[in-house]
This record gives sequence, structure tokens and C-alpha cells, in this order.
Amino acid sequence: MKLDIIFSTYNGSARLGPMLQAFRGLEIPTSLQVSIIVIDNASTDNTAALLRQFQSDLPITVLEQKEPGKNKSLNFGLQFSTADLVVLTDDDILPNADWLVQLADACRTQPDFDLFGGVIAPHWPKAPPRRLLKSIPLGPAYAITPADITTGPCDTSRIWGPNMAVRRRVFSAGYHFDERFGPKGQDYVMGGESEFLQRCQEGGYRGYFVEGARVRHIIRKEQLTPKWLFSRAHRFGRRLFYEDVSKHEGLPQSAELMGAPRWAVRQSIQWQLAAKIALNMSYNATWKAGLHKGYIHEYQIWNCRLKNGP
Repeated sequence: MKLDIIFSTYNGSARLGPMLQAFRGLEIPTSLQVSIIVIDNASTDNTAALLRQFQSDLPITVLEQKEPGKNKSLNFGLQFSTADLVVLTDDDILPNADWLVQLADACRTQPDFDLFGGVIAPHWPKAPPRRLLKSIPLGPAYAITPADITTGPCDTSRIWGPNMAVRRRVFSAGYHFDERFGPKGQDYVMGGESEFLQRCQEGGYRGYFVEGARVRHIIRKEQLTPKWLFSRAHRFGRRLFYEDVSKHEGLPQSAELMGAPRWAVRQSIQWQLAAKIALNMSYNATWKAGLHKGYIHEYQIWNCRLKNGP
């Protein structure tokens, strides 16, 4: 079986070293032909030089995409892949040694399934505050999969970007990543992989979870701060608005205040005040304040377009 690992990176030199070092330890049986396609998405640090260092002992092809956008980069990289199974990930994961073996075995033994996911566990820079773990949803915040997922058929909402695999026939059928979503600069709409997988599922492709395919997601020190959590929640709130648009087949109807749903404005003010009163140390209030502000942000954009045209 031919398998390609594809991921995009932007200024990832601080994360790529440990990740590629872990790639050196991956188990690759003779039945598996593995290539790594890395898209350097306009990095300005020493990412390119670091990738060249690993090309001597890893089958890495480095592509350059100057236009910003993770999904744009992934679509670009897919043009250079001919593998039977495409494993998509991020530039900040540490895989178990048998990661690819587990995904490839699932692909071989489950011919009726085309979309595969595995466990994403955290790799903390230090022990996180207990109240952080209890106060925010660890999935949207850090892409940590719930502990209750076991091997077997699954809804594609249980498959997440840092650890997913897709059969070639899905891409050959014309499915690609929507470039409106995903990382692109400082603020963006989250959920690029989720939106892609949902479309695939609606098109008849089925998801399968592989509990043995495990990676750890590198959590950076700044990602434990209220400032980062607020911005992450803001991006997630923008994504939730698009889910509401899909559910209602258009802009959700709601009583408005300042061009946004009254309930969302009320909740946003409430949680922002709560965060300030707690001197930005309430992780729950910070998360919910960012979430509602992000939802309002996207609602106002849509509302303006509906009233004034594109």
C-alpha cells in the first residue's frame, strides 16, 4: 500500500524538530510505501532549513505555497499525492511508533470505510491548572479526543485534523478542503477539516475510528493563557455560526441588537464582565466570552451582506 503523510506548516520550526524526530521512529513494514509531503506556507523563520536537515533520512518532499491558508496549502499538496491512503495531520504532533501501521491496517480491513481517525492526546509543556481542564471544552480548545471513543464505525464529527486519513477515491471524486475555513493569519474560522469530513459523510462516505492510531498534540506554553484561549474561542464561535447557517439553511432568525442576535450580545457582555471581574483568571468565562463574540462577529458579516449585497 502506498501512503502519503501531508501537512502544512507556517513558522513551525520550534515544533517541527520534535515531530520529525518522532517520524524517524515510525514503524514502516515492507508492505507500506510511505512519503511525506510538507507544504511550507510562507514561513519567515528557519522552517525550510530545518526540513532540509531531515530530508537525508526521511522521505520528505517540501513544497512552497506563498498564499496564506492551511486549506489552500493542503489542496496544493494533494495535487502531488498519488497514494492509496492520505494521512493528514498538523505540524505539532508526536505519533506513536505504530501510528501508520494502525491506520493502514484499518484501511485494508475495513474496505467499506473511507475516512479514518485516531486518538489525539495532549503533550503539555507543564502540568496544566486543574481548573483549566474542568472549565473549558478540551476538544475545541486543544483537539484532544474524548476518552470514550472506541474502535469502530463513527460519525465524522469524531475525526479531527491532527489525526485523520482519507482514501484516495474520496479526493478523486472531487472532494477538497474549503479554503474559506482553517488557519489563515491571526483570526479565521475554525473547522476546515470538520467541514470537509461532514461534506464527505453527506456524500455517502463513512467514518471509522481506530483507537490504536495515537498521536500526542504538542500544547505550547502560551496556549494555557487566557489571551490565547479567548482568541481560540473566538475562532470556534465563528465556526459555530456557520454550523447554524447550515442547520437553518441560511441566517438563523433571531431578535437583533446591533445587527446581531440579542441572546448572543447579552451572553457576550455577561461573560466578558465575568472574565474582567475575575481578573482574566476565569477560564470558563474567558472561553464563553470569546465564543459569543466570535459568533456575533460572523453573524454581523452575514447580516451586512444580506442587507447591502456582497
